Amino acid sequence: MSRIVHRSSLLATFLAVMIGAEACSSPSELAFTCPDMLVRSIVVEIRDSATAAPLALNARGVVRDGAYVDSLLLGARLTADPATTYERYTFSRPGTYTVEISLDGYQRWSRSNVRVEKANCGVETQHLSAKLVPLS
Repeated sequence: MSRIVHRSSLLATFLAVMIGAEACSSPSELAFTCPDMLVRSIVVEIRDSATAAPLALNARGVVRDGAYVDSLLLGARLTADPATTYERYTFSRPGTYTVEISLDGYQRWSRSNVRVEKANCGVETQHLSAKLVPLS
């Protein structure tokens, strides 16, 4: 008997929440709480332009947005080969960035106007591919 009562109260609670959600005139009126979490804002896959060899392991990466400057960090668990990827984690910092990658023996790589937009929880991740050209 208690299982039936428990299921009935769960169903009643669910229906009350759904009816309350339907009563809102717009999605912005719904209460929504984001967990405190780091979100990847920029992910850069770094490879040799001629051989496609992964290069992130020894590369240096920087992101800039006006006076804001930060380093890219070596990625882990993003790809089958983490040596290919650099990334920047952030607590909801949208902006328009310039991303720079440098590595001894290669031409400096740069991408301007990388727009990181605000999302419901954090930011929308931007994925870039940097193919570094060896110095002659």
